[in-house]
Amino acid sequence: MILKVKYIDLDIEKNSVVINEEDLKKSGYKVGDRLFLEVQGISLVVIIHSTNSIIKPGEVGITKHISLKLDEGHDIELKQAIIPKSIKIIKKKLNGEILTTAEINTLISELKISRLSNTEVSSFVAGSYINDMNMNEIVDMTKSMASTGDLLDWGRDTIVDVHSIGGIAGNKYALLVVPIVAAAGVKIPKTSSRAITSGAGTADVLEVITNVTLTKNEIMDLIRDTNGCLIWAGGMSLAPVDDMFINVESRLSINPKCLMLSSVMSKKVAMGIKCLVIDIPIGESAKVKTEAEARKLASSFIELGELLKIKVECIITYGGQPLGRAIGPALEMKEALEALENPNDAPESLIEKSLSIAGILLEISGASMKGEGMDVAKEILYSGKALDKFREIVYKQYENKLKIISAKNKGGVNLSYDENYNVSENLFDNLNLNLNSEIDSEINSDENLENNESNITDGKEKDKDNKNNKDKKSKSKSKDKGNNKKILKKDIEKIYLEKLNNLKSEDIKTGQYSYDIVSPTRGYITKVSNKGLIDVVKEAGAPFDKKAGIMLNVKIGNNVKKGDVLYTIYSNSEEMLNNAIKLARRIYPVNVEGMIIKKVSKF
Repeated sequence: MILKVKYIDLDIEKNSVVINEEDLKKSGYKVGDRLFLEVQGISLVVIIHSTNSIIKPGEVGITKHISLKLDEGHDIELKQAIIPKSIKIIKKKLNGEILTTAEINTLISELKISRLSNTEVSSFVAGSYINDMNMNEIVDMTKSMASTGDLLDWGRDTIVDVHSIGGIAGNKYALLVVPIVAAAGVKIPKTSSRAITSGAGTADVLEVITNVTLTKNEIMDLIRDTNGCLIWAGGMSLAPVDDMFINVESRLSINPKCLMLSSVMSKKVAMGIKCLVIDIPIGESAKVKTEAEARKLASSFIELGELLKIKVECIITYGGQPLGRAIGPALEMKEALEALENPNDAPESLIEKSLSIAGILLEISGASMKGEGMDVAKEILYSGKALDKFREIVYKQYENKLKIISAKNKGGVNLSYDENYNVSENLFDNLNLNLNSEIDSEINSDENLENNESNITDGKEKDKDNKNNKDKKSKSKSKDKGNNKKILKKDIEKIYLEKLNNLKSEDIKTGQYSYDIVSPTRGYITKVSNKGLIDVVKEAGAPFDKKAGIMLNVKIGNNVKKGDVLYTIYSNSEEMLNNAIKLARRIYPVNVEGMIIKKVSKF
């Protein structure tokens, strides 16, 4: 079947094409069939979809995921593709059979070149969830997944990392652990995921203030400069096949143990990690419910680490309620900064967990004597060295992405605007930046910049009069609008970088709409549900709305009076806030009980 290229802006399954229903009927193919797309010696496996409106007969719609660099109207051929070998492999796992090394390598190889549909990937995830894998299968999965992307080689350096199984709300310990360990001189390239089952992954939290997407070379440069980074694992080609599993797991809200093990460890293998601490929180609404279950999982991680030549230590931590009080990207960033600024006033649970993990990392890396790691970590945190290191790391991550050549008054700041300025604009709105006044003080001597200063706002909408004045100024005084706008971008970026260099917790904005959930009665807090609070936070807009979240006022065991604020919900959307309030009132994620639990009058 020969069809003409038509580019379409449609977000559908990767490596998908769309043809007209009339052509579909003529061809004899069905929606979901695999076809070979062939043009100019290039052959891709694609999944076919149909429409009777956006694509005309004789055309084939190509999405942004398929980069052929062909002009519209160019002829391409679609023909029947061979059924992937992985179909039989997926059926084996659904039947509970053990997969061989060769079969696992075939599966991962076909996933890498997008030969499998989302339905087939989902079937494999479901089969793994139901039937699990043995350790040989997990080792093969881990090695094969790691080999599909970048592999970082640090030579003989001892590289450490920490990973939490998750399942608890507000699990922001990494924002303290990384700068503490890095400040001690130990290299810790922390890769994190976005939210899978929580309201904010570590990457979502860091993205409130800085760039989390770095290339392999940028990461290695950053570690050489600062010893630490806090980045999104999906931003580089790091075990990329794993992201296909994560996307499915997120939609199904399941996390098969075998795929969790291979997911975590494949990224550690790819990152060149030598020493690793695994945090396993346990609790009623955590992913791991009991200590026995946690011990079994810890044994699996330690065994897998030995087979992969990674020294693994596991800690079983309390996960019966959120870590700290903040849940949601901006609120968690604010609380982490408060803890770095003044650990004495920070939630005890956050400080204790962070210092414990940092201490273990310092000991297993050889940076401190056995039994002394926590004391070393505490000195670094309480002296302010960790805060300084955190600011340095987030500054460098932002600076690297902007490709700044000179940031210190050496003829200005050179930027790559096309891609990066959009990122910056989103970040500006997350901090309390008074850009108008700062720009005035920096550039009031420059007439061209002065003419355009109304282009800069602090995130609030200008009124019509200001807009009209801006338009008049632009028309009458600016002959080279593009040039002046570019200069303004340069100065805004410079101000933002300076803000990161001295970042404070008070700089972090929270949602503009909020609502207090109060205690309906006098009593004691008997339950603070991780899952319930996460569900409410998601309903409020997190993690996509960075400022959405919850600030807890109470923890289990606290005594409250009727009308006391239990927690506050934040959102940037009134509608989403109202939805979150309705959900909170329905599920009661924070439970208050009096001394009398229930009155019984009959038997």
